[in-house]
Amino acid sequence: MTCFVQGNSGGVSHSSSFQAWGVNSLIEKGALAIIALFGMSLLSNLQAQTYTWNTGTTSGNWSATGDWTPTPGTGGPGSGTTADLNNVSANTIVTYDSGASGLLGTLNITQTSAFINELMLNNNLNVTNAITLGASGGGTSELYIDPTTTPTANYDSTLTTSGITVASGGILELGAITTASFSGVSEVVGNVTMTTGGAVNVERFSGGGSSAADIITGTFAMSGGTLNLGSAATGATGADNRLAIDGNFTATGGTIVDAADGSLYLYGHTNVITGMAYNTAIGITLFISSNTNSIESLETDTILGAVGFRADTDSGDTTIFEVREDSDTFNNETPATVGKITFQESGAGGTEELELVTNLAETAGAAMPGVNGTASGATTFIIDTTTNANSYTLDLSQASGGFTPAANGTAGTATWSFQGNGTIKAPYFSFNSTNLAETVGSSGNAVTLQATGGNATPNSFGTTTTFDPSSTFLYSGSAAAATPATLTSSNALGILKVENGWLNINQASLNTQGSITVSSGGLILHGTTASNSFTGNTLTTTSSSALSFALSGGGTLDLKLGTSSNDNDAILGNGGTFSLTGGTINLITTGSSLIYTDTYDILQGFAASGNAITGDTIDINGAALSGYTASISEAGVLSFSAVPEPGTLSLLVGGFALLLVGGFFRGRRVEVSASENLLS
Repeated sequence: MTCFVQGNSGGVSHSSSFQAWGVNSLIEKGALAIIALFGMSLLSNLQAQTYTWNTGTTSGNWSATGDWTPTPGTGGPGSGTTADLNNVSANTIVTYDSGASGLLGTLNITQTSAFINELMLNNNLNVTNAITLGASGGGTSELYIDPTTTPTANYDSTLTTSGITVASGGILELGAITTASFSGVSEVVGNVTMTTGGAVNVERFSGGGSSAADIITGTFAMSGGTLNLGSAATGATGADNRLAIDGNFTATGGTIVDAADGSLYLYGHTNVITGMAYNTAIGITLFISSNTNSIESLETDTILGAVGFRADTDSGDTTIFEVREDSDTFNNETPATVGKITFQESGAGGTEELELVTNLAETAGAAMPGVNGTASGATTFIIDTTTNANSYTLDLSQASGGFTPAANGTAGTATWSFQGNGTIKAPYFSFNSTNLAETVGSSGNAVTLQATGGNATPNSFGTTTTFDPSSTFLYSGSAAAATPATLTSSNALGILKVENGWLNINQASLNTQGSITVSSGGLILHGTTASNSFTGNTLTTTSSSALSFALSGGGTLDLKLGTSSNDNDAILGNGGTFSLTGGTINLITTGSSLIYTDTYDILQGFAASGNAITGDTIDINGAALSGYTASISEAGVLSFSAVPEPGTLSLLVGGFALLLVGGFFRGRRVEVSASENLLS
């Protein structure tokens, strides 16, 4: 740069001296820049230095500087450098020991022959760049996080990286140890990806005491390979092993296997297990620990093991767990299938909601949904069968026993709420637990409880169970008439339906708030009375609206009749209508014989008109009437009329014929007589 400054004093010019200063300044700055660039290049070369484990066949500690080429500084390869664990010609373990710095730029583990090349972490390691584990030629590249030191306090052995890919021939091994008081677990801070031929092994706990979970704090995506929960470690005695995944878990291929009571704890908002082999001994827990309203989903087309829904939330917070079979099509035909379903609330008491985005079924023999929690406050558990205007079924019909909602462990109280317009199926329902309330349906939610059990299965709803008028109790099981399923309810049901099998109303009076329909199978009203000591039982409505009753098709209504008029079971209609269109009304007598001159109001309080009575069969004690016909008036009154004996009927017919013939001839004589008079 040249700078010119001119002054008027003495007419002297200073331009030459300033020009010289500018040239010198330029030279100095250039030199400094060159020195700086050289220094930066030198520093970069130092930081990017690559160190190679040089023994080839000998195991050793990372911090042993003599085992590296070139020789690194104290602690072995460190921050910003590259460490190469190249092909070995014998199984080799390099131990990342306590003398190492804990920092590294790049880690390469390569193996192209049939030996194991392993890096075992006994110290925390932070690797700047992503790691790929893979091998060829029958070899193995393994990264083993191994907190083997006996812990004196809870601690993690941690690998931190921007990502780790476990490819064919690669193994990521997560070890763990416990004592009676403390645990040491493996932790990967970063995302994990596994492809075909790779393996992630979660070891059984060595030592005694209670277990804790190995942890992946990022996402875990597997399109192939094997996730092995419970691989055997040296000295492993624990049977419980857990893997917690903080990010989303996506498993779309490969295999998840279990060797010793393995568990997956999934904390991510979106979790997918589809198109893969899965060991149903593995339990899955969807876990939300924040004290805020949250949603966590599980999508699966794979038969899973036990699934738990756990939240550690406070009162007023709502946690929603969604289960879906196919996130794209919302398939309403093929159910997602799991083992036992468990709810767990361990906070101060909040709301947990299981929201169906598909049909969901428990596997055959699984235990019924339960609760395993220690919440200190009141907890609400919701099962919602409708999402985005689509209604689904929670199918517990193949599970063991009946559905008995439970309180929240040994602490607190619980309310169960069954919502939506879908269906919950179980062999039977028993809603009678202490510290518990149940609501079936709500305004605009016509949920159905469908009992599918066989002979003598008991359905019981206690004083704390309330039914919305639009809700339905449906029996569709296989119980025989001699050993029917039973139904009792302290409060009024919504709608009552029988579509197959026999259901006995096992109480003197059962109330409904909606219609009663028997389209197949049978409904028995007299389950609480002895055969010769009888007061009629009733089935009625407590609502202000009219009750409609329909008996059709293969349906049977089983009623008992006493030995006096109007001593009988009855359905009370509250001004509604009834429809008898093809079913069977079976009348059970309670005395030695029925008094056929009596009448019985079996359908009471129905409208005087508008009732349909067509084609019904009326039996006595399961057999056709003999000597009498039975009829039901439009007012619902049952009456009998005698059928004449065949001989009597023949005499009547013959007498009537003679009368007709006699009348005919008398008519002829009159006509003839008149004619004769006219001729005379």
